[in-house]
Amino acid sequence: MLTGLTAAPLKVAVFADLGCGGPGAFEWARITETSPDMKLTLVDGVSIRAGILEGHDLLIMPGGSGTGEFNSLGSVGAGNIRKFVRNGGCYLGTCAGAFLTLSHRVGLVPYRSRGWEPQTAFVSIDVNQKGAEALGMKAGTKVLRYHGGPFLVPDTNTVEGASFEIWGTYKSDWARKTKAGDEGM
Repeated sequence: MLTGLTAAPLKVAVFADLGCGGPGAFEWARITETSPDMKLTLVDGVSIRAGILEGHDLLIMPGGSGTGEFNSLGSVGAGNIRKFVRNGGCYLGTCAGAFLTLSHRVGLVPYRSRGWEPQTAFVSIDVNQKGAEALGMKAGTKVLRYHGGPFLVPDTNTVEGASFEIWGTYKSDWARKTKAGDEGM
C-alpha cells in the first residue's frame, strides 16, 4: 500500500502513449484493472496536457523511452505532472518512467542519469524497511532483472519542492565499457 493514499478505490492513471515500450503499460493496466481497490484510467500526452491528472491518486509511467515519453508530454504535460505530485499525487515510474523524473526532464527529483545499459543483467538491490512495507515483501537483498533503466546519481542542481523516499539501493557494482579498456558510466 502506498503511504498517504486513503481513497478507495484508488484512482490510477496509467500512461499509454508514444514512448512506452514492451508490455509495461499493458501489464500496469491489467494489474490496476483487476484490483477491486483500484480504478483505471489510461492517459496519454494530450490528456495529461489537458489536466486529466486532477482527481487521480497515482500516475504510473511505464518503461520504454524517457525521451519518447517526454516528447509525448511536452513541457506543458511535464509541468502538469510536477503540479500533480506537488499537490499530493503519487508517481510510480519504472525504467523510462523513472528516467522521466530526473531534474532535466519532468524535474521531480534532483538526480541525473549517468547513462543506461542496453544489455539485460541481474543486479542485487538492498530493499530497506520502507520499500519492503510498500512492496509487501521482506527487507533485504533481492536480485532483480535490469534492462535499460537509468543509472541514477545525485545532481548538483536542486529541484524545488522535491520530496521522495529511497526504498532500495544497488548492492551490485555495474561498470559499463565506454571504449576498449576503459570502464565508466
